[in-house]
Amino acid sequence: MKARLFSLAAAMAVLTVATAAWADTTIVDDNFDGYTDTADFQNTWVPTQGNGGAPADAANLDAGILTSDPFSDPNLFPGLQGQAVDHIGALAGTFMVNQYGGVISESNIPFSITPSASESVFVSVDIFDGASGNERMTLGLRNYDPVSGDTVNLLEMGHYNAAPNTNVPGAPTEVTGYAYRVILFESYDSPLLGAPNWQYFALPQELDRPDGTGPGFDDDEIVSTGDIGAGWHRYTALITPDEITFEVDLFRDGKTNTTRDTEGNIEVGVGADGVDASITLPVGTFATGFNSLRIGGPSGLSSAGPGVTAFDNVLLQLIDVGGGADNADFNGDLIVDGTDFLTWQDSFGIADGTAQLSDGDANGDGNVDDADLVVWQAQYGTVTPAVAGVPEPATVSLLLGAVALLAVRRRIG
Repeated sequence: MKARLFSLAAAMAVLTVATAAWADTTIVDDNFDGYTDTADFQNTWVPTQGNGGAPADAANLDAGILTSDPFSDPNLFPGLQGQAVDHIGALAGTFMVNQYGGVISESNIPFSITPSASESVFVSVDIFDGASGNERMTLGLRNYDPVSGDTVNLLEMGHYNAAPNTNVPGAPTEVTGYAYRVILFESYDSPLLGAPNWQYFALPQELDRPDGTGPGFDDDEIVSTGDIGAGWHRYTALITPDEITFEVDLFRDGKTNTTRDTEGNIEVGVGADGVDASITLPVGTFATGFNSLRIGGPSGLSSAGPGVTAFDNVLLQLIDVGGGADNADFNGDLIVDGTDFLTWQDSFGIADGTAQLSDGDANGDGNVDDADLVVWQAQYGTVTPAVAGVPEPATVSLLLGAVALLAVRRRIG
């Protein structure tokens, strides 16, 4: 039996080095709270036409406004965190989005990012859905060439209300409302039957309202916005050179919501840790990557109906995947935390090449040693890169928690 004790000073030193080694690049991180008014917001998120290459029509300039604007009603968005963007979309027959960084031209490229073997592209957005079923509101990420006018790598996710395609096996064939699409990418591989244009997430059947009496019960075996109800939902996409993983977290609560109260409403914040739906698509990205990020109506479509929608917490990052092998989420709960540290601690010393991820082997070398601790320290407090690739804010409390854990005595038999 042997014992090892990590001092507080040593823990802080190692943690500092490890954090520097995992330097992600944030391109956009906007909760919209820092804008003084809608005009200020529109200086950054400029009203443009759908392809991002020209200003929006004058009639559509205020299709997206802050919830603090006199013409908005923040009471329409229960659960609102600070300010958000109240969006009605363009008038019928026209195109309008709010594009980050303005109209794309040869002299104005807001950003340019491409996924690689060492960095994945991650994008996330919270969208409020009023559950009317009439919404068409998405976040879009793409590449627009201002010289040729060509668009490639077109990705969108959010709320949609028209019949889906049938080119993703297992995807719902009914209109559910929670959608994504990936078109004009370089390649699509089996089992895809074609470009994934407007597909719906396959949500757990338990989310369909059961038989009974009460508001909104339907039991039609179609999980739709009416079954879920109004709320803020988080959409994410993790993009590697040859795959895209979409996820939706209903009510942005980090739980798989599958239980209801006596009135038939989903119990928010109750359930196992995780997301409500996820799908990984074998899609290859053109080397041009992405230079356009926008919120509003999907490409070429209006959304001026009576539906209630809003956007919040937009995040676009390049995530350092550390060669694609490192993962310190030893128990598979999607978060790297103290529980994973205890797993590593209990298995420390396995050196015969037989260790698995569940034993605390973060770097895949079959051993549980100090190298795996470095990976855990680097990923502590993050959603596991192997699953979602996006870190939560590195708060002081998380760092202090990591140091406290490192200060405990490890006894290995």
